[in-house]
Amino acid sequence: MTSLPMETAEYLQTEVLMDTRCLVVLLDADGRVTGLECPWGEWPLAALRIGSALPEPLRAVLDASPPDQAVQLYPFIYLDDSQVVDVHVCANGANRQLILRDVSEVHQAELKFQQKAHEVSLLLEKQAQLNRQLELQKVELERASKAKSRFIASMSHEFRTPITSIMGHADLLSRTASDANPPAAIQRASWHLLTLVENLLEEARQGQGTVHLNPAHVDLDAVLKDMAALFGEQARSKGLELRIGASPSDASLETDELRLRQVLINLLGNAVRYTREGQVELNTVFSDDRLEFRVSDTGPGISESDRERIFKPFMRLDETGQSGAGLGLSITRHLVDAMGGQIELDSEPGRGSTFRFTLAATPPGKTPIPHDLEGLRVLLVEDDPDALAILELFLADWGVEVHSASGLSEAQTLAGSQGFDLVISDLNLDEGSGGEVLQAVRALQPECRTMLCSGSGVSSVWREHYGGFADDFLMKPVQPDTLRAAIERVLSDAA
Repeated sequence: MTSLPMETAEYLQTEVLMDTRCLVVLLDADGRVTGLECPWGEWPLAALRIGSALPEPLRAVLDASPPDQAVQLYPFIYLDDSQVVDVHVCANGANRQLILRDVSEVHQAELKFQQKAHEVSLLLEKQAQLNRQLELQKVELERASKAKSRFIASMSHEFRTPITSIMGHADLLSRTASDANPPAAIQRASWHLLTLVENLLEEARQGQGTVHLNPAHVDLDAVLKDMAALFGEQARSKGLELRIGASPSDASLETDELRLRQVLINLLGNAVRYTREGQVELNTVFSDDRLEFRVSDTGPGISESDRERIFKPFMRLDETGQSGAGLGLSITRHLVDAMGGQIELDSEPGRGSTFRFTLAATPPGKTPIPHDLEGLRVLLVEDDPDALAILELFLADWGVEVHSASGLSEAQTLAGSQGFDLVISDLNLDEGSGGEVLQAVRALQPECRTMLCSGSGVSSVWREHYGGFADDFLMKPVQPDTLRAAIERVLSDAA
């Protein structure tokens, strides 16, 4: 209820009522209707008759209005189910009058607005519920993703640790055996097994970060020889000719050998798989400090519209009787990009395909001069006896003085009693962790250089988690050249 001053009442009579259907009801002292005036158009109301008492809604308004107030406004009074009015009660001595203003349409609009507002409120509440559900699902997905990452890291470590030992001992056998074919076959099979495992792990970790590289000098002749041995029998069984060109004598390549082998095995595997007759070739060409790899076949070829699609995950053009998940080329592009190259395709239907990519290379004369590791004092921490033994043999072969530990407490004892130039620790230990080992050694010997080694999936984020106390990171399996290159890199950074 609102009290209106006389000025407002006058305004109502002179301005507002000009644009509004209204009715002035004159009353006697008993509240009976003595007159009905509708100055601006007809508005018959059956409930109001001269000489009759007011209908109940208006009578209640009149009774509730104080007689000593000039004007009282009562909004949205229902005369019946369809008629709604604003009632102005105006005092005029002993007599009073009511001004009824038709607000039926306004009230209906207000009701519709309130209904819409209520509907919007319900929708907002529903949206809030959906957002809460999405947030819960997001938390569950993140938890599942972390569990998946832990599983991938564990499986990677479980695969890589024994393969490190196999490859290391095969390398030592090849140096001492008069007939190096059996050790070479073991090495070749180990590389092949490792690349297959890496493909599976790459499929599992699609979109989970960057590829960590372990760059080292690559014996390209050995890589090409292994490719010929791996795919030679498979090609012959299909009646195909496999041609593996010689490596260029004027180039030296330093990259991650495992990733290079993955790429070549993926490309050659596809070429042999999809070529029904003719030949498959792998050639390398050195030019302008870049080494180009070309894998060509006489297979069915690829149309221009499909050249980009085949690099999409799970995309296969031939779904009839061919194995594979359709991830090989997607992984290959990812790895080539990580190594600083770019894979390209030349092909057309019926005329075969050529995949090519280039990597940075240097003439042999530009290869850095290796460090002399004779007398270097190294603390080696590894809880797998076979992996420890092979790393000890590598280091001893270079004249390194090696002291070994299997866990955190043993490493702390050694570091507390004698000085070391370098500590190399596996990340996953039965007692403590590699990170704790490096931190403990750094606390005792701040100038000591540090390296982590692991087969788990932390290679792409090792700097984020361990960069504060680790100078470098090695991914298992650790090859002699890779290990030596990492040691030389760490020592050079300290100089």
